[in-house]
Amino acid sequence: MRFVATDGRRLAFIEKELPKKTGGDFEMIVPIKAVQELLKMLSWDGNVQIATAQNQAIFNLGETYLVSRLIEGQFPNYEQVIPKEEKTVSSAGREELLQAVRRTALLTSPDSPAVKLDFVKGKILISSRSPNLGEAKEELSAETKGDEIAIGFNPNYLIDVLKNLDIETVSLSLTGPDKPGLLRGKNGYLYVVMPMQLN
Repeated sequence: MRFVATDGRRLAFIEKELPKKTGGDFEMIVPIKAVQELLKMLSWDGNVQIATAQNQAIFNLGETYLVSRLIEGQFPNYEQVIPKEEKTVSSAGREELLQAVRRTALLTSPDSPAVKLDFVKGKILISSRSPNLGEAKEELSAETKGDEIAIGFNPNYLIDVLKNLDIETVSLSLTGPDKPGLLRGKNGYLYVVMPMQLN
């Protein structure tokens, strides 16, 4: 079972093995409101049954049913977006990276909401600059393999994923300053984020 979500600037992907064979292959595009309601209803234990019928999705959680209309059309070709090669791979503490990005994000502006990440041997340098506010610099210990690289990201996109991952160490793969970054979580979770131009 594959779950994919995208807003055009970032993409999240995870694949799970099902305990038994399903009745047949199908795919559906579920509105975000239905997903948010489903998250409120799901608990840690038990099963959920998922079915489609007449442009609707039906989620059965024991005694509760959630029925949602589906979004018509084709989902973007997400497999093209997920980077296949990597020239730089860096691993760092998730919480340390999250706090460093949060601090540097304070000195970004709506006109230039980018933080710069420099991947060098043994560390990640995170910086931001705003003409009216000044500049911020953070240094983080990291295990970096491959080419040294500098890349810009929207800090909010990094914060969103880092605060929700349940891991101690996070891995970030890069192929170039103008190519998407790939962040890996546990159990096959992938998060692709588009880079930003650095002024």
